[in-house]
Amino acid sequence: MPIRHFDIFTAERRLIQTSAVSQLKDTRLGIEGNYWLRKILAKEPAVSAMGGSPLKLREAIEAEIKSFKTHNIQPIFVFPGLSILRKDKPFSNEDRRPSVRATGWEYYEKNRVDVALGSWSNSGGVHPADLLNQVFHILHEHGVEFMRAPYSPWAQVKRGEKAVSFVCIHGCQLILSRHWNSSHTCTATLASSSMPSTVAQNFSCSMSTRSSRLSTLRKGTIYG
Repeated sequence: MPIRHFDIFTAERRLIQTSAVSQLKDTRLGIEGNYWLRKILAKEPAVSAMGGSPLKLREAIEAEIKSFKTHNIQPIFVFPGLSILRKDKPFSNEDRRPSVRATGWEYYEKNRVDVALGSWSNSGGVHPADLLNQVFHILHEHGVEFMRAPYSPWAQVKRGEKAVSFVCIHGCQLILSRHWNSSHTCTATLASSSMPSTVAQNFSCSMSTRSSRLSTLRKGTIYG
């Protein structure tokens, strides 16, 4: 189970430092696809009202791919397959989203566009799973490597790290191993939410006794 509010914990204790993305140059980067997709997609209230794919989906993905190529980073996206645990509980609560969307259209007809957009933005967004086929098509067009795991992507990402299929990991929420250096200090590189467009972040920790490996648990973005 991932640690909740880990980002807040590290930020409050000033454990995160920013570094240039160039530190990840010439690396193969394993990326948890759904987490990455949620981070790069801008909120488009009109899509919630009218349906369909986000208007800037292709633009956002191609901008990320361009940034990866600029920094000579080879991404490998791992997307989830079947969900083992059913998180949704249909019919347990009244679905208010249709009524919220209808209210938004009423505001729109009265030329209160800003209020309508606010109403639509609260009516639920697009689920990443509904966009995967289109995302796969865009990645394939640009020759970007990706895979779909049988179940959770975490196991596939971890397997790739152990098999040295890629040397960095982004977005995984399970246990990842990190090596200690000779000074007993381990540095696990963490990414900002818009990686690689902005900067990478370093999370450093040390221990008094010698250890060969560090297991890091966190929720959110991990590079290492």
